Amino acid sequence: MTPELLEYIKQRRVAGAPDELIRSELASVKWSEAAIVAGLSAVTVPPAQKPQIQTGNVVPTQTVGSSHLASEEQSMSAGEAISSAVTDAQIDVEPVPDAKHSVVVKIVAIIALVLALGVAALLFWQYFLTPGDIAQERDITQNGIKERGEQDANFDATIAQERAKARDAARTSDHASLRATLELYFDSEKKYPPTLDALIPAYREFLPRDPVTNSLYAYSQISGGANFAICIDFETKAPQCFASSETDLLEDETGASTGETDEAKSQGGGL
Repeated sequence: MTPELLEYIKQRRVAGAPDELIRSELASVKWSEAAIVAGLSAVTVPPAQKPQIQTGNVVPTQTVGSSHLASEEQSMSAGEAISSAVTDAQIDVEPVPDAKHSVVVKIVAIIALVLALGVAALLFWQYFLTPGDIAQERDITQNGIKERGEQDANFDATIAQERAKARDAARTSDHASLRATLELYFDSEKKYPPTLDALIPAYREFLPRDPVTNSLYAYSQISGGANFAICIDFETKAPQCFASSETDLLEDETGASTGETDEAKSQGGGL
């Protein structure tokens, strides 16, 4: 412990520096902890003195003989350190913008933008679109809707027609299948059956039905089994009745029909 150390501690205490700051300043220039503690214990500050921050105090360096433990580059003015700290503390800090104020500004900007767009659209409508243009645009829209409606109606009609043709094709196929089964029955029994139910189960597993009404096709035995008649109601053409000779028994334009046709419809039930 040297007089320089005691004098430095005394000056720093008079200046109002706390012991922790004095301790760190002395330690930064290589003073030992034992010397610092001894110096702080040995130096007292008169209580009447008002602590003031002073500059120009140089931290003394510990010497052993004629050599210094700290070089001149490690020595610094304690006053300069304090002054630098005070200067750093006095740097103006940019105020944080008010978040609420920022949100309000954004909302106002959005409202202004919407109003500007609305005014621009109104001006465009008034000065650039003439009544003729508006009427023409309305006519184009209505014509387009009408054309689409007609196209949809035509498409639906086409689909319905194709489906009816497909069902008539199924009826024609059913007639051919029934005729083949009836011929097998005739070859075995030498006459046609009184009803279609006589074909089950020896000659077929099930009887075909109309694809729309799900009813059995009209059938009748003619001349005691020497002939038969099957009547089918088509959708895309006139109803037809077929005999074993494959002669169509069609109703004429006056509405008259053969006795075989009426008998088949009355016994078979029609479609």
